[in-house]
Amino acid sequence: MSLIVKKKRNKIRRFALLGLVLMLMLVSACAPSLSPEPTEPTTPQPTTRPTELPENGDDLGVFRGLPGARDERMNVAVLDADGLNFNPFSWGEGRFPVDPCGHYQPIYETVVRFLPEDLEYHPVLVSNIVKTDDSIQLALNRERQWHDGFFVTGQDIIFSVNAHIALGTATGRILAELVTEISMPNDQLLILSIDNSSVNVANRVLDALSRSLIVPRHHWESLLTHSTAAEDFDAIVLPLVGSGPWQLIQRDEFALSFSRFPIDSTGKASYFTLLRYHNHQLVQEALEHDDLDLVLCAPFCGADLTQKNLTSGEKLAGIALNPKANEWLASRPFRQLLGLSADPAHTGPLLMPNSSPLEPSDLLTIPSVMTLLDRERLSEALLPKDEATVQALLEEAGLQANGTTGLLERDNVPLKTFELIYPEGSVPIEEALGVFLRSAREQGIPISLRRVTVDRWRQYEREGNYELIYQESFTGESPVNLIDRLLGIPTLSLEKDELLLRLGEANRLQEKIKGMEQLASWLIKEQLFIPLAGGAIEVGWWRSTRFIADDLACVLSAQAEFHLGE
Repeated sequence: MSLIVKKKRNKIRRFALLGLVLMLMLVSACAPSLSPEPTEPTTPQPTTRPTELPENGDDLGVFRGLPGARDERMNVAVLDADGLNFNPFSWGEGRFPVDPCGHYQPIYETVVRFLPEDLEYHPVLVSNIVKTDDSIQLALNRERQWHDGFFVTGQDIIFSVNAHIALGTATGRILAELVTEISMPNDQLLILSIDNSSVNVANRVLDALSRSLIVPRHHWESLLTHSTAAEDFDAIVLPLVGSGPWQLIQRDEFALSFSRFPIDSTGKASYFTLLRYHNHQLVQEALEHDDLDLVLCAPFCGADLTQKNLTSGEKLAGIALNPKANEWLASRPFRQLLGLSADPAHTGPLLMPNSSPLEPSDLLTIPSVMTLLDRERLSEALLPKDEATVQALLEEAGLQANGTTGLLERDNVPLKTFELIYPEGSVPIEEALGVFLRSAREQGIPISLRRVTVDRWRQYEREGNYELIYQESFTGESPVNLIDRLLGIPTLSLEKDELLLRLGEANRLQEKIKGMEQLASWLIKEQLFIPLAGGAIEVGWWRSTRFIADDLACVLSAQAEFHLGE
């Protein structure tokens, strides 16, 4: 199951947002500049003329009906189209999939993307990235095109960054704080001047750019003229735009297709077609008749289909402990005792059934990054899970087991019942936490579950207002995301801040690896996070005799913050 806690949306809000992103034919209009004020280019902008019409379509990059022959077209079923969020300036569940590899001409896209394999940010809408002490220089890729055939320009990036800032999106607030000026000295270079008094500022800006969707200015400028927040779009009556007849607003609900960029003869699909389905049985029949290559189930993978699972992106899930919550959790031996209650071999399959179980030492970040670290040395730092270790920790914490109740107590005072907060809407989370609770109870530690709304859960996590709380990493967690997540876990010493600062200042790969190994060793010692599961996120079911799924891990890259399945 994919990492999801799906929030039900008002139908009007959903339809308005869906239509907003499908604005493909709206003419450009003038709009006031948004802060920070970009410097106007000193040379003419690149042309925005559309490319020639594709041979099999009657629109530019987006086609009516089903373009091309079946052997040229990858057919993708969307089971829960109403749950998809088409607003590029929103943040949360169900974000419409984008293509950070640049295989297909996008509706919207990111400037860069982060790769866990080398812990670096790589170009998407640009061709090169250069970091200096006080700037990030982006060489523009003049070959990239939007879905309608217009070329991507530096003005699209400037406009979109300013829009995120003006609308106060999650990444826009970061960019507003760290970017002091955006300039375009010529039509091939974009310069972001950054506040070099901030720690790790270049990577923080790049990380924000990796999660900020860029939109074509010529479609969005008039819409943003009088908008001050993403929610302002809810009340806008949006015209039908683009091609279909997949339209989730008014009339037909069939298909939306994108052309490969550039169309070539390498055996890849020339077209990527989304087909809306309401009935799971019809999806099964379409698969059996070879009418579909992929079923896109995120953010809802509830169908009983026996197909090959397709995954994209990784997460780490577990329980954060707050040592400032009470005297019990302030005790390191007690936290270590609680940590021995975890068993990722049992909780992992419940949360991420298509991933290998975590090792207890894989508690820092996502598995692909953990493979870069010295896992053998980290495993040696773990406490053995045996009776002698349990007794030693009990003595150190001053605890004894009550012979009648089996619960732990100190000086005949029973241990309190600890509260574990988690987000509503996810059966797998409840099941995994239930396994943990029963294991902790066998250790004599009583824990109760408290289910809250997703917004309240995030608030408690952000404010450190909890004893125990279910926690997840970002999809494809970067060192920047890791630092932010660990900063949110309260501690009783300054050692964590020193380690996080050291990691933030690391530039070379080996420096980052060393910094993360030191953090992992510290986290094992302090036991402030208990891992439950980690691995790849399921996004769909794959069954194709024509194509390979190589492109799709990128095309379906999770841009939303899904939470473990529903």
